[in-house]
Order: sequence, then C-alpha cells, then structure tokens
Amino acid sequence: MFSFIAALAATLLLLLLLLPPSSLAQQNGQQYTVWSSVVFQRTGERTPEIIGNLPTTLTSVGANQAYASGQFFRNRYIESAFNASLLGNGDGLGGYGAPLVGLNADVYSNLEVSALALDQQWNFATAQAFLQGLYPPFSPGGNSSTRAVLDPTSLLANSTFIDAPLSGYQYAQIHTAGGLDPNFIYLSGNLDCPAFDLAAAQYRDSQQFSVTWKQFDGIYDTIGPAVFSGILGPQAWDYTNAYAIYDWLQYEYAHNSTVQAAMDRYRDVATNTSYMRLLQTLANEQQYAQLGNLSAVNPLNGHDALPGAALGSISTIAGNLLVARVLEAFTNALLARGARDKLTLLFADFAPLVSLFALVGLPAQDANFYGLPDFASAAVFELWSYTNSSSSNTSSAAAAVPNFPPSTRDLWVRFYFVNGTAGEGQGEDGNGNMKMRSYPLFNRGPDATDMPWRDFRYAMENLQMADDGMAAWCRECHATNLFCSAFNATLARVWNDSDGDDDGSSGIITKKDPVTPVVAGVIGAVVSLALAGLIVGVVGVWLGGWRVHRRKQRPKNWKGGSGSGDFGGGFKGGRKMRSDVDLALPPKGGASVTQEERVGSWELKPAGDGDGKKEEEDGGGAGGERSMRPSMEQQQQQQQQQEGHEQDVFGLKAVQPHERV
Repeated sequence: MFSFIAALAATLLLLLLLLPPSSLAQQNGQQYTVWSSVVFQRTGERTPEIIGNLPTTLTSVGANQAYASGQFFRNRYIESAFNASLLGNGDGLGGYGAPLVGLNADVYSNLEVSALALDQQWNFATAQAFLQGLYPPFSPGGNSSTRAVLDPTSLLANSTFIDAPLSGYQYAQIHTAGGLDPNFIYLSGNLDCPAFDLAAAQYRDSQQFSVTWKQFDGIYDTIGPAVFSGILGPQAWDYTNAYAIYDWLQYEYAHNSTVQAAMDRYRDVATNTSYMRLLQTLANEQQYAQLGNLSAVNPLNGHDALPGAALGSISTIAGNLLVARVLEAFTNALLARGARDKLTLLFADFAPLVSLFALVGLPAQDANFYGLPDFASAAVFELWSYTNSSSSNTSSAAAAVPNFPPSTRDLWVRFYFVNGTAGEGQGEDGNGNMKMRSYPLFNRGPDATDMPWRDFRYAMENLQMADDGMAAWCRECHATNLFCSAFNATLARVWNDSDGDDDGSSGIITKKDPVTPVVAGVIGAVVSLALAGLIVGVVGVWLGGWRVHRRKQRPKNWKGGSGSGDFGGGFKGGRKMRSDVDLALPPKGGASVTQEERVGSWELKPAGDGDGKKEEEDGGGAGGERSMRPSMEQQQQQQQQQEGHEQDVFGLKAVQPHERV
C-alpha cells in the first residue's frame, strides 16, 4: 500500500513538472507580462503586383486592415495594463491582453518602438496605418487611457496645451530600407538575390512541377477567356504563373463584380471545390516550393546549406535573416533589462514568413502553414515572464511597474500567428475581432507553446547565418549591392571605378566591367611607365626647356574605344534592386526593358507544351523575355516619370510614375 501511494505521489509530481508554466501560473494567480515583442506584419490588401494596369499601392481595404491590427496590439499591450477586463484568464492566450511593461500609453516614442518597412509604397503605407491604430491622435482627456503625464513639448509658458493637427495626430518615425540599405535583407532577403532567383527557377524542372502542371493546366485554360481577355495573353495561362494569376484574381474577385460572377460559375465537379480555391492552393504550392525548400541547392556555388546555419538553404534565406533580427531585438532588450527594444515592428510581404514557417517546423503542426498568409497577417514573438497579478492591473490607475526577472531562467518566449483577413475560426472570432493563436516551435509537442528563453536562443542561433547574415548574404546571393563591396574586392573596384554618369531617366548608374587580375597587371604596368615618363618630362622641362601641351581627348562615345558594359551580365551594381514582382514576357512580346529575368511567381512566363511547354504564340514588339516591372531601386530613384507608358499586346503594365514611395 505504501509503495502504491509513493508511486502515485511521484506520478503527480511528474505531471506537475510537465505542466506548462501557463497552467501553473493560473493556479498561483500570476499575470503573463511581456518585456519585449517582435511583430512581423504583412502588408494589407494591395493592388496586384504583376498583372494589370494599376500601380501597386495599398488599398483602402488594406489600410483599414492594418489600422485594425494596430488597434488590436494597442489593446493587447497598452490598454490591458489599465483595464482588467481585457486580460481574460491572465495567460495571454486567445487574443486577450498582455501588458508590455514600460510602453508609453498615449504618446509614441521611438526610444520604445522601432518600426522598419520595406521601401515600397504598400509596405510603408501599411506601417503608417498600423501605427495610427497603435497610437491614435492624442489630446488630454480625449483618450480612454490618458494618464497624468502630458507631453512637455506641447505645453506653452502660459500653461496652454497645443494639440498637433488632426486633433493630435502622431507622426511616428518609420524607417524604410531599400537596396542601398543593408537592413532590407532582414525584411526580404530573397530580393535582389540572383542565387535565389536561379534556385526558384529550377523548380520548373522538378517532377513536382511537371505533375502539378499536367494535372491542373486545364483550369487556367478554362477561366482564361472569361477573366483574362484583354488583360493577359494565352501564353501566360499556366501554372508557371500560379502566384501572379491568383494575386490578380484575388484583387479582382474582391473589387470587380464581373470577375466575381464569372469565377463563381467554375467549380471542380469531383470535389465541388471552387476554382478560386483551387487557384489559391496552386499558388500556395508554388510559393512554398520556392520559399520553403530546406535543402535547395544554390546554383551558383553548389551548396545545399547556408554558411553558419544548421538548417536552411538558399530557398529559405529570407526566413534565416528574419530570425537574426528577432534574436537581435530580444538580446538587446535582455541586455537593457527591458528598458529598450520593447516593441519591434517589421513591415514587408509574405516571403520571409513562408520561409520562417518552414524553418521552425510550423507546417507539421498545421497544414495551413504550407500556404501564403493572408493580407495583414502578423507573426508575433513575445519575450515574457509571469508577475504577481495582485500588482498588475486596476481599472482606475496604473499599477506598480513590475521588476525585470533577476534570472534568464524566468524568461520565456511564445510565438503567435494572426491570420489577418481569414474568416471565423482562423483570424477572427465570431464577433469579427482579431485573435491570436500560439503555436509550438521547432517540432516541440502541441502543448509546448511556452519555450524557455535559453532553449529559444539556442534554437534560433542554429538558424542564423554567419556574421549575422550580411556578409554571408552577399556571398551566397552573389549580390552586387553597394554594401556588398565591403566583402568583395572586385565589386568594390567596380563601384570605385564608376564614372557616375546618369542616363537621365531611370537614375541608375551603369558600372564598368570588372577588372580581371591580368588586365589589372597590364594597367599597373602602363601606369608605371606613364609615371616614369612624367618624371623624365618634368626633369626635361626643368633642365632643357621642353614644351609640353595637352592633346584633345576623344569623346566617350568614340567608336574606336571600348565601352563600359553592365557589370555581371546585366546586374547594375548595388543600386539595382530587382523586385520579387518583375515580369518576363513571352518571346517576341512587349517592349524591351533592360532588367534581369525573374523566375517562378516573380514573373510571367510563357506556358509550355505537354512536358511543361506550351506552343508559344507570336506577340507584338521586339525582344525576348524581358522584365517589365521596375526594381525597388528604380522605384526609389525615379523622381519624375511621364504617365502613359506604352503597353504590350498582352496588357502587362509598364512602369507607373507613382509606384515609388
């Protein structure tokens, strides 16, 4: 009997030890408290990236989605510190409140909140709308959470308080990162990466692509005449362009009643699945194959892994770099004991999220992670601990600020995902309110959503690339961005030798051809001889009175000389940033634009025949497959463009003058 009781006691003790800290905390009356949070926010709804005549911008629907997301996080991190009804069970789950210690309740502070957006209009505008929801216009007495402390910069000597325009609108600082800024790789490391482009293109040679193409090619041919007439030529009705097609249809289905009615007529007879859902599934499959392949081979160096990373490949490079930014924010917050890096906000599109999901094993937990996250979705990492709930919240006054945990053993990390525009049961509750759902990382058990900080740090460090990613990214991608010249002597010479001539339209500087060691030796010898001749000439003038005169230089466009071609067969150095939405036209189709071809969903390709190649149709214009989409760098540098660019026969849009930030 005694042995039975002892065994039972041991079993109960073991069960208690295995309970997640959230269960134990509820029993002890403790409050889930956040010390630092990193939120990666996908853009709200935007116009199509690739197909159509509209410039790619954030829509009003997308702005409202981002604004609602900002409001959600305000309630979670700020309002919950003063309103106990927002706390739920106090465990931070289900979208209830979780106070973020030390975050200013009403006034935005860039010492507490860091916002970084990819330098594209729709991502920057998403950040603006989000921050409007997070920190709405502030006026004393006008906000439900107004505290006793006022902004001293708005007070005059006569004690008058002056509101900012628009009833106290707050002008939050938002950093943007384009091709000249190395920070952009942490937002979308797949962009401007030639090795990634080539690896993604190899998917078209895979058996998986061939099987899917043959099975579903008829869907594209069926809907094409009904929805793509005058928009997209038949050559592009193909699984090769699965993402581009779905991206356009998704927007048109929401905003165009004719397209919506046409698509509602098409369903798969065998499964009664709408064609719209099938097209979404095909786009998901294509993108995961290109962004979530953990063992993809880098075509430029033959590596199937990333330097310094225990897991990941050139396919997941965007996710590996996002991991580095998350870990950096938490490490800084830890070193400052919660005094800084309280809230880190990142704004970009879906590519880093898809790669991240693959790296941390989320598709094994939920098959939905094989797909693209919806517009305005958010991935959230929270560094937290439990504090005494008796000193946490009151509805009338701010509670005492809890102390930062004395040991890292008391710190935990939890991952959440908010599927922004999904329906009930996914991103929203029955009342249309956003909700968060926590997921275990790194293939831990379904109940292991709470991960000790030390375990989390170790696992994330295994996903980081060497040298915090920047040098490794430049080398693995074979990138020619300006900041990569710090790690590439040849590229540095190319940038240094640039004559800086501007073509007068795109603002892109053309780089000279790289100098080989042989040519460098010849140049060195010539320079030495010239220097020796100069010395002799100076001595001759001084001693013998020789006369020296200058000869006219030949013009740069003299046909007898050698021109300066583009570096690297078309790449224009670090000032050229190739976007993930470039277009490549079918042979003989469209205008000629000097840009590198993109692959997979990043471009429109001609359809194929029975083994993946359809018979190509002739189109108007000259030239082969060319990108029609401006790179991020071109959008950033084109200050003035004329409207009404000529369009190709397939209706693919040319550069729009207001497609820049």
